[in-house]
Amino acid sequence: ASPPPCRFSLSYNVSGLLNDPAIQSRFITDVVYWEGQFHQDMVGYHAKTGLSLDGTPIDYQTGEPTGSPHLFSASSKESLHITMMALALSGDPYAQVFFSPDAPSEAPNVIIPILENKITSYEYFNSKYPGFGGYFPWYSVANGVMEPTSDFVTSTPALDNGQLIWSLYALIRIMKDTNMDKNLTQRYENQLDMMTTNALTMFYAGDGKVRAVVEIKNVTATPPLQASNYASTSPVPSYLDDPYEGELFTFYIDMFAKWPNPTEREKLWVFKRALLKSVDYNTPQGPVTLQKGWWFSAHEQWKIMVLPYLEVPICKQVFLNCEKARTAFSAVNNIPGMRASCNDVAQPGQNIPDYVSDAGIPALSFVDESRSDLYTPYGSFPLLMTSRPEGRK
Repeated sequence: ASPPPCRFSLSYNVSGLLNDPAIQSRFITDVVYWEGQFHQDMVGYHAKTGLSLDGTPIDYQTGEPTGSPHLFSASSKESLHITMMALALSGDPYAQVFFSPDAPSEAPNVIIPILENKITSYEYFNSKYPGFGGYFPWYSVANGVMEPTSDFVTSTPALDNGQLIWSLYALIRIMKDTNMDKNLTQRYENQLDMMTTNALTMFYAGDGKVRAVVEIKNVTATPPLQASNYASTSPVPSYLDDPYEGELFTFYIDMFAKWPNPTEREKLWVFKRALLKSVDYNTPQGPVTLQKGWWFSAHEQWKIMVLPYLEVPICKQVFLNCEKARTAFSAVNNIPGMRASCNDVAQPGQNIPDYVSDAGIPALSFVDESRSDLYTPYGSFPLLMTSRPEGRK
């Protein structure tokens, strides 16, 4: 079959997307086909190291890369990269199109060398910086190897690593289920075991508080790691108290870390309760009650992609209400897209001015002010998870 045109969305209509499963499936295939074009060396990932890249500038008119790729990234992007590879290895047809658009059945042959290079990079970093305990900071591959960026030389975030740790968990399960090379599987299992072993030592500050970013006094400290080597950020400590994507790390340490007693573990959830708030919103179809967002950016729903929240009826209803409000807000206000935190707009060839976090919906969030002129394609990803099974894989 010939590839879909780049601007494939123009060939679809609302009726077909709402009512015809075959059209819905074809649309998702077209999406991942063109998203798969991003998965190229020095565009979306770095082939030598196997590591994800933050991205690359594109020309708005042609869609072609322009300028230099961002030779840096973080564990959050690693999470997406690994999750997609796990899905493809499990036989998911959409994920296979992403990695091998013109020959989906060849996806495993594309993926395995990337996994080998990736774990080699992880092992290099862990060997050079054992004090990071298997957790990764924002990193650079500008010199051809994995190194901390200048602003994360002695620190690492829990949120991004919480996303990564579940992706590793899923990948290992798939590698075992599909009888992949035992040595490669074991290397990834060693990585996950290291992160599990060091989680509380590094990130737990006591009294239910999980450090959002941990400061590392000696990055070359060798195992067994000591709690005295780690500290909260100063002068103002920050903790993972959110009920959004940061909850992934909380769930992981709740389930897999070795806690001294059940009471201490329960404190994790007591500490987080303050930000678990409801808010009402009037849509054209009537009022809905939803979970109040921090910015009410779409990325705050990341956790829904990872853990089976949608199997819990009340969680599913709250999630659906959030997306009803998000789409109603755009429709009522004639906004040509969805709000979400994203890079600011820059002309081709110019440096991106900044990352804009406050690009959500103030009426539904804790943050009172927001940029009202930014929209981003990924802002619609939660909609793919609201009803169709393709979106919930």
